[in-house]
Amino acid sequence: MANALQKAAFRRRVIYGVAIFALFSLSMFWRGKLAVPFSSQVPQAAALSDQSVLAKAEQLELRELDQGDPEIAGATARLAIVGARGVVVTGLWYAAIEKFKRNEFHEFEILARAVTRLQPNFITPWVFQSWNISYNASVEHEKLGDMYYFIARGIEVAAEGDRMNSKVIRDKSGESRKVGSPDLRYQIGFYYQNKFSVSDKVSTLRCLMQLSCIKPTDRRREVLQRNGQVDLVAFKRFCATNPQLVRRLRTKLACDQPSDVVQFLRDNEKIPTLYTIEGELLPADAQFPILPEGQSTGKEEYYPGKPVDDTFDAFHAARAWYSYSIPVIPPNKRDKGGDPLPWRSPKAGEYDPIRYRMPRAPALAVFRQSAPRSQSYLAERLTKEGWFDRTSGWDVDETAGTNNRWFAPGANGEPVVFTTQTSAQEAWQRAYEMWQEHGNENAMIISESRRYALMATAGVRSTPTSLIPDDLTDEQFAERGQNREQVEATNALLYYEQNQSFTNFRYFLESAGAERSEITVEARKLLYAADAARTAGRSNLAVERYRTALAKWRQVLVTFKDFHRPQGSDTNEEATYEYELNLIGLLKEDGAVRERARKTTEIAGAVFGPFATRIQDDILQAVAEDEATLIVAAETILKINPTLNLPADDAGAKALAEVTRTLEVGGALGAVFSVPAVTQEAVVRGVINGKYPWMKEFKYEPKTRDEYGQYEQNAYWVRPTLRDSIRQRLGLVRKVAPAADVEAELRKPNLAPSENN
Repeated sequence: MANALQKAAFRRRVIYGVAIFALFSLSMFWRGKLAVPFSSQVPQAAALSDQSVLAKAEQLELRELDQGDPEIAGATARLAIVGARGVVVTGLWYAAIEKFKRNEFHEFEILARAVTRLQPNFITPWVFQSWNISYNASVEHEKLGDMYYFIARGIEVAAEGDRMNSKVIRDKSGESRKVGSPDLRYQIGFYYQNKFSVSDKVSTLRCLMQLSCIKPTDRRREVLQRNGQVDLVAFKRFCATNPQLVRRLRTKLACDQPSDVVQFLRDNEKIPTLYTIEGELLPADAQFPILPEGQSTGKEEYYPGKPVDDTFDAFHAARAWYSYSIPVIPPNKRDKGGDPLPWRSPKAGEYDPIRYRMPRAPALAVFRQSAPRSQSYLAERLTKEGWFDRTSGWDVDETAGTNNRWFAPGANGEPVVFTTQTSAQEAWQRAYEMWQEHGNENAMIISESRRYALMATAGVRSTPTSLIPDDLTDEQFAERGQNREQVEATNALLYYEQNQSFTNFRYFLESAGAERSEITVEARKLLYAADAARTAGRSNLAVERYRTALAKWRQVLVTFKDFHRPQGSDTNEEATYEYELNLIGLLKEDGAVRERARKTTEIAGAVFGPFATRIQDDILQAVAEDEATLIVAAETILKINPTLNLPADDAGAKALAEVTRTLEVGGALGAVFSVPAVTQEAVVRGVINGKYPWMKEFKYEPKTRDEYGQYEQNAYWVRPTLRDSIRQRLGLVRKVAPAADVEAELRKPNLAPSENN
């Protein structure tokens, strides 16, 4: 018979067992795994059933199957390992890292994808592993085809993560929205933008991207060759269909012969693509470039199945994914009238977390402008490659010699020219529209009248210097002697300035506005032609082209003042001086310039002795710089100033009138005394050097100096400080000898060689 202690122990076991069973049963009811008894008949039981975890999850669409596309294999694996998922994931992650260290990249990719499948609704593994494959794994391969493959695989991993974490929700009005992770969508756009614009071997990667968009049946060797030789008729047809691809292959990748182009196509037949071997479109989730399925099927953005051609670019894909991410993030704050208000990123509780998601990075103001930024990148790429407007064509044999011409000229000797169905001017126009839309929608652009209205509401006369806490109650605002509208207006003025500076919005808007204009397109064409002549070694032609191009470029800088020197950016000013340096480099080889530098050195030698020979390179540089600015200023006076309709009292108009007067006098004297009339070149140089020397360096005549004796920086075409920094970066400034050494050198007697030494 059991004693008292044994009975007590038995009772405890029974009590514990009953408690465990009761709590377990209660948890099953609470989790919704078991139906609450009589929930279909008793209202109180039904109300209790509606409070279960499963019922709440269904109401809020938080179940795993509600988060995105279901994945059976992953779900089965997660069920099979029960509660050991954390341990298994850790082991797989460690194994993946070890495979990567041993350069076993295919095994690494398999393990990395296993990690994401075991944590399908945790965004970080998708972002990290897609980045790891696209960046770390891809750069370990020397063959660019393999690099391209892993870039594509990384993007596909991120796109799969987006599909598995995107769901359709309906609001109270019945409107449906597809909500997903803004971080994943942004990262996909960034991969396209970054890997195909600034990464190593970018020209080859862009070519491979274009190959992915061409049907394999149109780029096979059998289509372009006949009897082992390139079929020039078929090859010419291929060039006409894909001019951007072929131009890049010839000018950037040194494919000098048609056979080189065909060999490139052959070497890269098996790459990720949109099509099957037979030329049919693959399923949307198997295509590359992969595009967002939830995008609008309108004209603006690309989506799976939308026809692509030679004009399609990685920036189009990036723009599509960026645009796809915007509806997911909280909209910009608006005032009582419904107008956008300059504001900070919303805090938790200020937006509906079911309908919207906050990205982790970058800052929301930068995140919102990603799509127009990608469009600007596209326009820049078209500009750099020479597709300026619809009249811009590519003369395929323009720089070819007799041994590497591709096609015979036409009947009248006209060259073979290919054109494309897009242009930088059109891209810049679209970029300008997108920047305008972004600025208006997110209060990056506000009118002066609205700005004054905000200042009146805030009770200030200028932009405030500090923020006011805006999360107080109306009573707390009243205690501080403020109201909510006043605080919002005060902070909006400050956020407007901060957002402008932080995002560099004004520069992007002004650049797009200037680049779309006809005069900028013309200037870009001239500069591109000058660079081409310089690269081809045609120095005299290059000098003439730079002279005309830089004068036209000055017209652009005068017409678009904010484009010349926008707030927070030196890009266009640096580009201006780099163009000038190209011209200066050509002039340093010019005979007349070298003769002028030699005479200057002789004069310096008479004063400074042998020391002058030590600075003859500097003298040549200075003479070439003076000559460059002189001929550009002369071209500006003759060709640009007459087109500007300048007022009579303008310095540029006065210079033009002086030149015209001198030419008229010279012509009259020549007629009376039968002597050659004064040449236009001599007149212009004389007028500039005599009365308007400032026109070489300044946009307008400098009037005053500041307290340090310096002219106003904005008066210069290129600021001296920026000019010096570029010269030092390019190694054009030699190290200056100490003043004591220079003085000692100058005091040495001028010992000319004689018969005795």
